[in-house]
Amino acid sequence: MTRPRFDPSLFEALDAADVQVWRWDLATQRVRWSPGLEKLLGLAPGAFEGTFDAYLAVIPEQDRQDVVRAIRRALDEGAPYEVDHRVLVATGGTRWVTCRGHVLLDADGKTSGMAGVVWDVTARHDAEERHSAATESLRASEERFRALVENGADCILLIDEAERIVYASPAVMRMLDRDAASIVGRPVLDLVHPEDAHVPLAVRAAPNGACLDGMFRMRHLSGAWRWLEGTATNLLHDPAVRAIVSNCRDVTDRRSLEVQLQQSQKMEAIGVLAGGVAHDFNNILAIIIGFTELALRRLPPDHADAKALRESVAAAQRGAELTRKLLAFSRKQIIQLAPMDLNRAIRDVTKLLARILGEDVELAVDVGDDPLVVRADPVQIEQIVFNLCTNARQAMPDGGTVGIRVRSVSVDGAYLAANRWARAGRFAELSVTDSGVGMDTPTMARVFEPFFTTKERGTGLGLATVHGIVEQHGGAVHVESTPGAGTTFLVHVPLADAYAPVERVEDVAPAPRGGTETVLLAEDAPALRELVTTTLTELGYRVLSTGDGEEAVRVYTAQPDAIALVVLDVVMPKMGAIPAYERMRALRPGVRVLFTTGYAPESTQLAALLEAGSVQLLEKPYSWPALALAVRRAIDG
Repeated sequence: MTRPRFDPSLFEALDAADVQVWRWDLATQRVRWSPGLEKLLGLAPGAFEGTFDAYLAVIPEQDRQDVVRAIRRALDEGAPYEVDHRVLVATGGTRWVTCRGHVLLDADGKTSGMAGVVWDVTARHDAEERHSAATESLRASEERFRALVENGADCILLIDEAERIVYASPAVMRMLDRDAASIVGRPVLDLVHPEDAHVPLAVRAAPNGACLDGMFRMRHLSGAWRWLEGTATNLLHDPAVRAIVSNCRDVTDRRSLEVQLQQSQKMEAIGVLAGGVAHDFNNILAIIIGFTELALRRLPPDHADAKALRESVAAAQRGAELTRKLLAFSRKQIIQLAPMDLNRAIRDVTKLLARILGEDVELAVDVGDDPLVVRADPVQIEQIVFNLCTNARQAMPDGGTVGIRVRSVSVDGAYLAANRWARAGRFAELSVTDSGVGMDTPTMARVFEPFFTTKERGTGLGLATVHGIVEQHGGAVHVESTPGAGTTFLVHVPLADAYAPVERVEDVAPAPRGGTETVLLAEDAPALRELVTTTLTELGYRVLSTGDGEEAVRVYTAQPDAIALVVLDVVMPKMGAIPAYERMRALRPGVRVLFTTGYAPESTQLAALLEAGSVQLLEKPYSWPALALAVRRAIDG
């Protein structure tokens, strides 16, 4: 923790002003003063009688009534008072003092006495009589000092030897939304978080005058906890103060941002790891699926080993689905953004949700009739809705209600101040609410982490996938929940400016077919390169096989007119797919290219090429029919 610089100006000012501290017990009428009072009155040590009447006796008669009225008003109203008056000095003459006091309350909230401070202001009054200009300057300085304490951001607490708060600056009251009566006179541990009780105890145990830095929490009137950071000084044995003085700042918002940053960094680190694993795993799965399908194609359908091979393919495909979730979480999957109507997408997808949620779940959908246009990948938006609704269903084992609402929101300064998870801009807000069991705060803090789940069954990737998809769309996702009161997920997706409605057409995959054209292949994984070469050769194509982008460019340069299609792995050593494609396009602008990839590197250039339709894309792991269809479509244009 960074050690804050402590500003000792308050205590220097108190020492310079020769401040005396007093406390009056109404039950006994005893008044306790700091030893400096006798010095102020010119008395020998121990000569001052500690009673309220003795205190009034040292005040000249012409000032006494003003003091008595101020004290009575403070007792009646429970408000602090401050009054300037003279005191009689034993050696003759008078001195001017400022007396400030406030009411003390006992544990039952009843007035038990008063406490305050007195300091000698004779020099000020003398200066006022002799030099009015100098007096005005002094008054202005005092007002600035008072404003610093009364209106400053520093939270100043004075805690006595009984661990009760004897003074709280207005900043403390503003921070906790409390009044003086609910703070002053109260044990400090009543307001400090139990886990932080060691902080004031450590200060009390420190040597006199020792300053300790630290952080602790205090309870807001609403029950929430506010974080404070600063310095506490043990002045309990200082006769002029006899208190622990805490000077600190509210750092709740800063600490919240620090926690969010730490969580973001942790998620980013996990995402990098997940993306790298998924990339390598996709190549492995592509090889497993491809060679197993190759073996199946060479066996009679009723062969004894065919069923086992088909089970192997199915298992590998389940692994591919898991890999896709990892890529979604790590924001490495390929997404193809386009303007789409979110209202229409939600209406379409909710037609399928009833079968997923079951008959004991009521689905309430609130979407507008007018298009709400976002820039998104329709498939990924459906994935978000399905994952959130599936999570909602699992949170309601006995049934309940799932609500889906879509609306537009403008995230500006006021919204951001209340919702620090959000990003500035114009968004479509998708909310999914359930009436399920809800979550506590620790669970909500981890809900988007991969592999974290509270369910007996499940991968723990559903909500992590949602988080990754939303982040990849440039949006934000947030969860709000209370145990026993359900959960709401809020998803923000950036709005788009233009929209061209496209009718949905159900995809009917045609039968794979081959050709006789020449295909140039660049794939750095040897086993996968062999598999693709074998598959395309069996389909009738002539295949030129290379292991990296540089080699592919050399082969293409030698015979550009003879090559009908170039198949390029996006990530390869020496030269990747994009620079290789640019070199080939410079040689022949109409070159037809099919990109293959197991994950999406962070490349705006790749996204632009896919959006413009300049290249085709085939995601790994792919089956041989998918490869055959992709190659044929890319050649035919």
